[in-house]
Amino acid sequence: MPRLEPIAAGSETAEIESVFESIRARGGEPSPLYRTLAYAPALLEAWASFARALRYRISIERSLVELVIMRLAQLSRAQYQWAYHWQPALAAGITEAQLNGLEAWRDRAEFNSRQRTALGYAEAMFSGGVTDSLFSGLNREFDARSLVELTLTIGFYINVGRVLDALQIEVDAGRRRFLP
Repeated sequence: MPRLEPIAAGSETAEIESVFESIRARGGEPSPLYRTLAYAPALLEAWASFARALRYRISIERSLVELVIMRLAQLSRAQYQWAYHWQPALAAGITEAQLNGLEAWRDRAEFNSRQRTALGYAEAMFSGGVTDSLFSGLNREFDARSLVELTLTIGFYINVGRVLDALQIEVDAGRRRFLP
Protein backbone atom coordinates (compact mmCIF):
# COMPACT_ATOMS: atom_id res chain seq x y z
CA MET A 1 0.00 0.00 0.00
CA PRO A 2 1.47 3.39 -0.93
CA ARG A 3 2.38 5.68 1.91
CA LEU A 4 1.02 8.62 -0.11
CA GLU A 5 -1.75 8.21 -2.66
CA PRO A 6 -0.65 9.48 -6.07
CA ILE A 7 -2.31 12.73 -7.14
CA ALA A 8 -5.48 11.84 -9.04
CA ALA A 9 -5.80 12.58 -12.74
CA GLY A 10 -7.66 15.83 -13.26
CA SER A 11 -6.45 17.44 -10.04
CA GLU A 12 -3.10 18.72 -11.34
CA THR A 13 -2.04 22.34 -11.01
CA ALA A 14 -0.68 24.16 -14.07
CA GLU A 15 2.88 23.56 -12.82
CA ILE A 16 2.30 19.82 -12.50
CA GLU A 17 0.43 19.64 -15.79
CA SER A 18 3.41 21.21 -17.55
CA VAL A 19 5.64 18.32 -16.44
CA PHE A 20 2.97 15.75 -17.29
CA GLU A 21 2.50 17.26 -20.76
CA SER A 22 6.20 16.80 -21.49
CA ILE A 23 5.77 13.11 -20.59
CA ARG A 24 2.73 12.80 -22.83
CA ALA A 25 4.57 14.55 -25.68
CA ARG A 26 7.05 11.64 -25.65
CA GLY A 27 4.21 9.11 -25.82
CA GLY A 28 3.96 8.27 -22.13
CA GLU A 29 1.61 8.82 -19.23
CA PRO A 30 2.56 10.08 -15.79
CA SER A 31 3.47 7.09 -13.66
CA PRO A 32 2.44 6.49 -10.04
CA LEU A 33 5.93 7.65 -9.05
CA TYR A 34 5.54 10.97 -10.88
CA ARG A 35 1.99 11.40 -9.59
CA THR A 36 3.34 10.97 -6.06
CA LEU A 37 6.30 13.30 -6.58
CA ALA A 38 3.76 15.87 -7.84
CA TYR A 39 3.03 16.81 -4.22
CA ALA A 40 6.29 18.79 -4.55
CA PRO A 41 5.89 20.36 -8.02
CA ALA A 42 9.25 22.14 -8.20
CA LEU A 43 11.09 18.97 -7.22
CA LEU A 44 9.01 16.89 -9.64
CA GLU A 45 10.06 19.27 -12.42
CA ALA A 46 13.75 19.01 -11.45
CA TRP A 47 13.52 15.22 -11.11
CA ALA A 48 11.79 14.85 -14.49
CA SER A 49 14.28 17.16 -16.19
CA PHE A 50 17.26 15.21 -14.83
CA ALA A 51 15.63 11.89 -15.74
CA ARG A 52 15.02 13.15 -19.32
CA ALA A 53 18.66 14.19 -19.62
CA LEU A 54 19.77 10.73 -18.48
CA ARG A 55 17.40 9.10 -20.93
CA TYR A 56 17.87 11.25 -24.04
CA ARG A 57 21.03 13.34 -23.74
CA ILE A 58 23.89 11.08 -22.73
CA SER A 59 26.41 9.33 -24.97
CA ILE A 60 26.46 5.94 -23.24
CA GLU A 61 24.60 3.23 -25.11
CA ARG A 62 21.03 2.83 -23.87
CA SER A 63 21.43 -0.93 -23.42
CA LEU A 64 24.19 -0.41 -20.86
CA VAL A 65 22.16 2.20 -19.00
CA GLU A 66 19.12 -0.10 -18.81
CA LEU A 67 21.26 -3.03 -17.69
CA VAL A 68 22.69 -0.97 -14.83
CA ILE A 69 19.20 0.31 -13.89
CA MET A 70 17.91 -3.25 -13.71
CA ARG A 71 20.83 -4.36 -11.51
CA LEU A 72 20.22 -1.42 -9.18
CA ALA A 73 16.54 -2.38 -9.05
CA GLN A 74 17.60 -5.82 -7.84
CA LEU A 75 20.01 -4.45 -5.26
CA SER A 76 17.39 -1.99 -3.96
CA ARG A 77 14.63 -4.61 -4.09
CA ALA A 78 12.78 -1.96 -6.10
CA GLN A 79 10.17 -4.06 -7.88
CA TYR A 80 8.59 -0.91 -9.31
CA GLN A 81 11.88 0.07 -10.95
CA TRP A 82 12.29 -3.46 -12.34
CA ALA A 83 8.74 -3.50 -13.75
CA TYR A 84 9.04 -0.07 -15.33
CA HIS A 85 12.41 -0.78 -16.96
CA TRP A 86 11.77 -4.34 -18.19
CA GLN A 87 10.39 -3.27 -21.58
CA PRO A 88 12.89 -0.43 -22.13
CA ALA A 89 15.73 -2.85 -21.35
CA LEU A 90 14.49 -5.32 -23.95
CA ALA A 91 13.88 -2.52 -26.47
CA ALA A 92 17.47 -1.32 -25.92
CA GLY A 93 18.84 -4.77 -26.79
CA ILE A 94 19.22 -6.46 -23.42
CA THR A 95 18.05 -10.07 -23.69
CA GLU A 96 15.67 -11.88 -21.39
CA ALA A 97 18.52 -14.29 -20.66
CA GLN A 98 20.63 -11.37 -19.44
CA LEU A 99 17.79 -10.03 -17.28
CA ASN A 100 17.00 -13.45 -15.86
CA GLY A 101 20.69 -14.06 -15.12
CA LEU A 102 21.51 -10.57 -13.91
CA GLU A 103 21.84 -11.43 -10.25
CA ALA A 104 24.66 -13.86 -11.14
CA TRP A 105 26.23 -11.67 -13.86
CA ARG A 106 29.78 -12.46 -12.75
CA ASP A 107 29.25 -16.14 -13.61
CA ARG A 108 27.28 -15.68 -16.83
CA ALA A 109 28.71 -15.63 -20.37
CA GLU A 110 25.96 -13.27 -21.64
CA PHE A 111 27.77 -10.18 -20.34
CA ASN A 112 30.66 -8.51 -22.16
CA SER A 113 33.63 -6.72 -20.59
CA ARG A 114 32.07 -3.25 -20.76
CA GLN A 115 28.84 -4.51 -19.17
CA ARG A 116 30.77 -6.32 -16.43
CA THR A 117 32.78 -3.20 -15.66
CA ALA A 118 29.63 -1.05 -15.44
CA LEU A 119 27.79 -3.63 -13.31
CA GLY A 120 30.73 -3.88 -10.92
CA TYR A 121 30.82 -0.08 -10.66
CA ALA A 122 27.07 0.08 -10.00
CA GLU A 123 27.38 -2.47 -7.21
CA ALA A 124 30.35 -0.65 -5.69
CA MET A 125 28.54 2.69 -5.78
CA PHE A 126 25.46 1.07 -4.26
CA SER A 127 27.49 -0.31 -1.36
CA GLY A 128 29.77 2.71 -1.03
CA GLY A 129 32.94 0.83 -1.94
CA VAL A 130 34.46 2.28 -5.14
CA THR A 131 38.16 1.41 -4.97
CA ASP A 132 41.03 2.98 -6.92
CA SER A 133 41.54 -0.36 -8.65
CA LEU A 134 37.92 -0.51 -9.80
CA PHE A 135 38.05 3.09 -10.97
CA SER A 136 41.19 2.51 -13.02
CA GLY A 137 39.39 -0.38 -14.75
CA LEU A 138 36.60 2.03 -15.62
CA ASN A 139 39.13 4.27 -17.35
CA ARG A 140 39.97 1.41 -19.72
CA GLU A 141 36.32 1.06 -20.80
CA PHE A 142 34.97 4.63 -20.59
CA ASP A 143 36.19 8.08 -21.54
CA ALA A 144 35.77 10.94 -19.04
CA ARG A 145 32.39 12.04 -20.41
CA SER A 146 30.96 8.52 -20.35
CA LEU A 147 32.34 7.94 -16.88
CA VAL A 148 30.62 11.04 -15.50
CA GLU A 149 27.39 10.08 -17.29
CA LEU A 150 27.55 6.55 -15.90
CA THR A 151 28.31 7.83 -12.39
CA LEU A 152 25.37 10.25 -12.43
CA THR A 153 23.05 7.62 -13.89
CA ILE A 154 23.99 5.12 -11.20
CA GLY A 155 23.63 7.74 -8.46
CA PHE A 156 20.22 8.81 -9.74
CA TYR A 157 18.86 5.27 -9.93
CA ILE A 158 20.20 4.36 -6.50
CA ASN A 159 18.15 7.34 -5.32
CA VAL A 160 15.11 6.16 -7.31
CA GLY A 161 15.18 2.84 -5.46
CA ARG A 162 15.41 4.60 -2.10
CA VAL A 163 12.50 6.93 -2.92
CA LEU A 164 10.37 4.02 -4.13
CA ASP A 165 11.08 2.14 -0.91
CA ALA A 166 10.42 5.10 1.38
CA LEU A 167 7.13 6.04 -0.28
CA GLN A 168 6.09 2.44 -1.11
CA ILE A 169 5.03 3.42 -4.63
CA GLU A 170 2.91 0.65 -6.16
CA VAL A 171 3.25 -0.74 -9.66
CA ASP A 172 0.20 -0.01 -11.78
CA ALA A 173 -1.85 -2.90 -13.16
CA GLY A 174 -0.42 -2.61 -16.69
CA ARG A 175 3.13 -3.29 -15.52
CA ARG A 176 2.56 -5.95 -12.86
CA ARG A 177 3.31 -8.71 -15.37
CA PHE A 178 6.95 -7.51 -15.40
CA LEU A 179 7.46 -7.89 -11.65
CA PRO A 180 10.31 -10.23 -10.72
